[in-house]
Amino acid sequence: MKDKAVSKLGIRCNIYVVQALRNWVSWSGDSGSLIKWLHFISGLKKKKALRKYLLRFVVSIPLRENIGDIGASREIALRRFMFLEKRLDKNPELKKQYVDFMREYETSGHMELVSRAAKPGDLVYHIPHHCVTKKFRMVFDASCRTYKGISLNEVQMLGEKLQRDLAEIVLRFRRHKIGIIGDIQKMFRQVRTVQNQWDLQRIFWRLKVVTYGMTSSAFNAVRAVIQCARDAAKDFPDASKVIENDLYMDDCASGSRSESEAIKLAKDIDHVLKGGGFEMKKWKSNSKKLIEQMRLGEEEASFMFVDDEKASVLGLKWKVNQDQFKIVVKIPELEGVITKRKILGCVAQLYDPNGFISPVTIFGKILIQDLWRIGLDWDEPVPEEIGTRFKNHWQEIRLLENFALDRWIGTDTDEKTEIHGFSDASTTAYGAVIYIRKAQGDGQVKITLLVSKTRVAPMKTVTVPRLELAAAELLSRNGIY
Repeated sequence: MKDKAVSKLGIRCNIYVVQALRNWVSWSGDSGSLIKWLHFISGLKKKKALRKYLLRFVVSIPLRENIGDIGASREIALRRFMFLEKRLDKNPELKKQYVDFMREYETSGHMELVSRAAKPGDLVYHIPHHCVTKKFRMVFDASCRTYKGISLNEVQMLGEKLQRDLAEIVLRFRRHKIGIIGDIQKMFRQVRTVQNQWDLQRIFWRLKVVTYGMTSSAFNAVRAVIQCARDAAKDFPDASKVIENDLYMDDCASGSRSESEAIKLAKDIDHVLKGGGFEMKKWKSNSKKLIEQMRLGEEEASFMFVDDEKASVLGLKWKVNQDQFKIVVKIPELEGVITKRKILGCVAQLYDPNGFISPVTIFGKILIQDLWRIGLDWDEPVPEEIGTRFKNHWQEIRLLENFALDRWIGTDTDEKTEIHGFSDASTTAYGAVIYIRKAQGDGQVKITLLVSKTRVAPMKTVTVPRLELAAAELLSRNGIY
């Protein structure tokens, strides 16, 4: 097996075929079948051909060098597990969800019962875990420190950032007349970890797959998907390019200029991913014919471009039937005294990567700058004038639910297309915006917002001409997209 270097910093990820043969007898109960299978495998010269039949990538957790003994975490994990058990006993519905999740994890072959206790010197880590209830999911806490004060996440290397920028993906998604959206089902769990590192993922079972909540998990999972695409690049160049460039974690957003091309692309993406053990689900498209062939009865007619870390207030939703973007607004009620901490927390949740609502989000940035200018402490009540401005702004954000923007910008055709950019500045803020102007065959002209960016003016006094130059530079950076 050969390591493939995937980082300029020397971070390496072992991508190779799962060694499942040792389990063949226990799976089939037929040792004769194992002999025939070994003869068959011996005729496959390339790992890619072997993976076609075994269908899984295996990665190693990239550990730092010379980590030594990280200490024990079994007692901490056991104590937190007992606390979780008491919590589940008080909530039968949650307990059922938890039990069903764990049984599915085990029956899928993604974990196994620990068969022996750890020996002195073994590199073992027990991951505390719990579940959250709003939308049931399991949380694995690999940041929990052992009795030596070291966590599993601290001894891992992060790996380079492989997923593309969400704003860039949305921008490319808008170029296609026929849009395609898909979600890789349980992406992390389709990638195995090497057997000699299973003991680093103990929860009193041994987790055998990439586990969310760990420093390197996103890198390992995304790297495996990228390798899956590169292996198929010769036979499926378009699908491979989409998987590598238009995937944001486990969500894919792409498309094509015609319905027939889009259907072929979707089928090729599905085929390539299945070659690595991944499966694309939740297909969505503005082509009903494509959905009939790919979605298999799924009903939801919208898709959220949501970054769970940032988009808790504002989210970008694609309304498939209208082929429009809508803003989803979830405004929490303001309670108690308005402080700088509270305002900053609220403004930070206004997530707008493509600048579709920059005139709204810049208002919050200006408020934050005003608070810094007067030098308030974090939990000190803000002046009445600023508090009133913020409350009014926060309530008016609800009006963004009426905002709609066409997803398709009119490209992928032979008609004349123009790009127009504008920039401007004031003593308070400066910004830049780019529009697409499309002259249609019937003489009509369609103008669509493409992207915009805003910045608050520096607190140190700067002349308006200099700010206008800064706005022009911001416009040029927007044009890089």
